[in-house]
Amino acid sequence: MSLATFNFVCTRGHVFEAPDVTGDYGEFVLRGEESPVPARLQAVGNAPYTEVRKILRDLGAFRGKTDHQQANLLQAIFGIACDPAPDGTRLTLGRRAPCPVCGTRKMASWEVVGPYNGPSLPITHEKWNALSETEKTARVAEAVGLPKL
Repeated sequence: MSLATFNFVCTRGHVFEAPDVTGDYGEFVLRGEESPVPARLQAVGNAPYTEVRKILRDLGAFRGKTDHQQANLLQAIFGIACDPAPDGTRLTLGRRAPCPVCGTRKMASWEVVGPYNGPSLPITHEKWNALSETEKTARVAEAVGLPKL
């Protein structure tokens, strides 16, 4: 899995460097709400990622959606299967580092400037793994706004 250092320009024109993934298939960065430190996920082979996708499919949440829309939905809620970030917030897949000047996460441009050798957070699933199948299904249903089971 490859994290790299990127040169970002936020939508307000501030330039800064932060780690992110290089875009390999199934490779994602997750972050908590407060910390810019990334967590790395290789989705292919990650059992909870596969499990959440299956639950979404079984609930009918993918019905009528394109492959792209299905992927976006899965990625939007996957953090429910991860233990919280050190700041206590939900890890969110694809969350960019905040601009250190204005705090926005919206970027106008970005480019790789070199390897990243800084810290990264582990992604754990202890709380998710301790849930029953019924509890997992209920959590996913709630995350996508489906009626409680």
